[in-house]
Amino acid sequence: MQSLSMAIMSKSNVQVHLLMKKIFILLLSLTALTACNSDDDDEPQKRPTARMTVMVYMAAENNLSSYADYNLNDMVAVSTDIPDDCHLVAFVDQAASKPMPRIEHIANGNRTIDQTFSPQHDFLTSDTEKFRETLKWMMDHYPAREYALILWGHANGWIIMDSVANPLNNKQMGYGIDTGDNSQGTKGTWMNIPSMASALEQLPRLKYIFADCCNFQCVEVAYELRNSCDYLIGSPAEIPGEGAPYRKLMKHFFCSEDSFFVHLADLYNQQESNGKRPPISVIYTPALPSLAQATAKAMATIKAAGKEVITNRLIYYTGNDIGADGRVMYDMNHFMLTNLSEANYAAWHEAYEQTVIRRCFSKRWETMYSDRTWRPLVDFSHFDITQDNYGGMSMFIPLERYDRKGLNYNTTIRQMEWWYAAQLDQLFKGGN
Repeated sequence: MQSLSMAIMSKSNVQVHLLMKKIFILLLSLTALTACNSDDDDEPQKRPTARMTVMVYMAAENNLSSYADYNLNDMVAVSTDIPDDCHLVAFVDQAASKPMPRIEHIANGNRTIDQTFSPQHDFLTSDTEKFRETLKWMMDHYPAREYALILWGHANGWIIMDSVANPLNNKQMGYGIDTGDNSQGTKGTWMNIPSMASALEQLPRLKYIFADCCNFQCVEVAYELRNSCDYLIGSPAEIPGEGAPYRKLMKHFFCSEDSFFVHLADLYNQQESNGKRPPISVIYTPALPSLAQATAKAMATIKAAGKEVITNRLIYYTGNDIGADGRVMYDMNHFMLTNLSEANYAAWHEAYEQTVIRRCFSKRWETMYSDRTWRPLVDFSHFDITQDNYGGMSMFIPLERYDRKGLNYNTTIRQMEWWYAAQLDQLFKGGN
């Protein structure tokens, strides 16, 4: 009901009032918004609780920037496949001053900007607190019974590289990059995986994390994120710059069936780049503690044999420009198959099968070249991939050669909880 004073206003006064109100609203719309969840942020729009909200965290303030629009346009093109009781929301930070970092709601063939950030409040996507705040903003504005996260950008698994292994950047690596200056570069700030896990554990547990980035399917990464999500979907290897085939995947992101991950993994594996396909796997994180126990027993058996572990011709997923000594991220299943007896491998493999519940086979995938030697970081002539030896998840093996080459892997691995859960700290005081 109108107030008494409004009821007796003259027509001209009403027009003036309406004009002033429009001007006030216009001024508000031009005022720069601050970062998510700041003290002066508007209250979340009251939406009904959805069945599922899928959040995209797009760290594209780097040399992947041009691919961001490519993937976003693919998402928009098939957004009619999104069920009516679900939401797709994307945080996007590209290497350009315009448009500024923003949060978009994607639905019915449209991209609607829900939140933008002024130049004064632009932030690093690798800032773990801002990462948490941004995801919380999306959860608050798009409440749901289940949440899922698509991590989009660069990644290098658990590794913290040093200047020898990675001449481009001597900072911590994990997930990112954010150049911090809106450039399409490769130098910048990364978010390491333990910090990511700490941020995610402060939010509602995710149904799954779909990692559209390189080298994410490490047992070390998965174990770190075990308290954050039920399923981890991604590749243990490098993936093409254009990323996942979102036109084919869209409807499966919101599938309510228990086997939802099958189509996501299989279709991602079928994505070809120069005739190559990324190996893909699905990790069921609640099974990781049992795998840690089985791995502790298996590694103790290998250590007790007193023999040098076999790494020659093992599948490996990344390396660097110092040749064989720089190979790292060995396929976990292939390592155990090669270094355990048939009986011991069978016992360990039972726990592995409960953990890696989908493995999509690929003999060759995209791999980068060293900046200093122009040799591929993964040389496929060094191993043969079969359905039996491919496991779809990597594991770090402590080796003396890393120490000899001045690589810090044997030291930095100790930041990861897996090292202790699998009791590797008791078996390996230094390198193997």
